[in-house]
Amino acid sequence: MTTVAKRGPGRAPAGTMDGRAAVLRAAREVFAERGYGSATTREVLARAGTTSPTLHHHFGSKAGLYLAVLHDVVEEILVELTDAVSGHSSFLDRVDSMLDASVRLNEQDSTTSRLVFSAPVEVRQNPELASGSDRVGRLVDFVEDMCRESEDLALEPAEATRAIMTILYGLGRSAITLDQRQYEQVVAAMRAVIHGAFVRLPA
Repeated sequence: MTTVAKRGPGRAPAGTMDGRAAVLRAAREVFAERGYGSATTREVLARAGTTSPTLHHHFGSKAGLYLAVLHDVVEEILVELTDAVSGHSSFLDRVDSMLDASVRLNEQDSTTSRLVFSAPVEVRQNPELASGSDRVGRLVDFVEDMCRESEDLALEPAEATRAIMTILYGLGRSAITLDQRQYEQVVAAMRAVIHGAFVRLPA
């Protein structure tokens, strides 16, 4: 006779790995559209087509869910940026490749830009998201390392890092209101500014 193991407290029903992915995808959309404060787990679950035990088993709470989404978004960006700058040595080539990567990321999934833009504010305003600062910090560390490794940089690495992060966050904000063609035009304008302001031009 076949026996069925009992589920312990908090354990999700069998087959909820698909449910986890569905909750993450739905949460990504809802957080990008509404922000952390206005988003509700009820809407996330409705979009995911699942119930609260799946969310609580895998993420524990709304905050845990947001942090999981943020982790995935940051990892996706870092993978894309690392691949983009690989093989380039000059600052301009590296930044150009990063801007190209931002266009690809936004085209593939516009929630990426929206979440990255809003994350620093959400983390500061909501104490339960404090650990998210480490995730956001990984992006800053990546850009700073890139600046330090660029021999043709005219600014101090810390200054260049702040400037590049401001540009990237600005692009993320633009992605909220612009269509893809307009976004690409803004990226092209930023590229022109960077080429004229960040490197030592030959005498």
